[in-house]
Amino acid sequence: MVKRLENEALEKYTTLKIGGTAEIMSIPDDIEGLLSEISFCKQKRIPYRILGNGSNLLVSDKGVKGFVIKLNKACNKLNLRNANKIEVGSGVMLQKFINFSINNNLYGNELLYSIPGTIGGAVFMNASIVGKENTVASISDCLLSVKIFDGEQIKDIVKKECNFNYRSSIFHKRDSWIILSALFELPSQEKAIGRKKIKERMKRVRQHQDRQYPSAGSIFRGNYSRITSFIMKGKRFGKAMYSKHNGNWINNLGGAKFRDVLFLIKMAQVLNFLCSLKKARLEIEIWR
Repeated sequence: MVKRLENEALEKYTTLKIGGTAEIMSIPDDIEGLLSEISFCKQKRIPYRILGNGSNLLVSDKGVKGFVIKLNKACNKLNLRNANKIEVGSGVMLQKFINFSINNNLYGNELLYSIPGTIGGAVFMNASIVGKENTVASISDCLLSVKIFDGEQIKDIVKKECNFNYRSSIFHKRDSWIILSALFELPSQEKAIGRKKIKERMKRVRQHQDRQYPSAGSIFRGNYSRITSFIMKGKRFGKAMYSKHNGNWINNLGGAKFRDVLFLIKMAQVLNFLCSLKKARLEIEIWR
């Protein structure tokens, strides 16, 4: 079964709370419905986009043409395969997956708990966090394989084939691929240890991030200089502003527009090139 909504406001579906309408918002209940909607769009030559939690997304105030297919309901399984293997749908929120792992006395990549995204988005970006003493946790650390739809069929991609690197993966180069689920093999860990790690992580987050405002998290990934980040702290245009704590984090102060955020992004890009002669690569996706 599939639910279709006409002229649905996309600002309701992004953590930045910015964006115009989607001509059609499609919300399939299961994988069959998801693949049916994709097939329909291809047959009718209707453009379509895939939406998870919208946590790394900036949408134009003019909205987008065609279908926006939201996969959270269709890809929401969370299964314990055996004592330490978990299969998790791409639409499952990262925090839910981590809590599930901990409750089953498994290591849960607790450093990633502060990321407000889905498993699909985390795998796509190879989401990672640097913790105390420069320890790094990446979603790919304990990943075995990823189940995808390649436009023709459903198949499994083993970790080695995913070409994981810093904030990148093979999925950046395969526009037609849709991540359906991921399989993890996690080491054992006492539940209390996992809970403690989450508390420590979120305490640190509250000290260094403006969580009271809507945001899309980090705007840039590689080649964003520390000098640029330092200079951009607190810079504001319209109702959008770089965090006073983090010059790579834009907040919606209330009623921010697409153009406000885009202006701040371009300002940082120009400054970064002047400071380092390198182009700052976007971590967020922009829909126009």
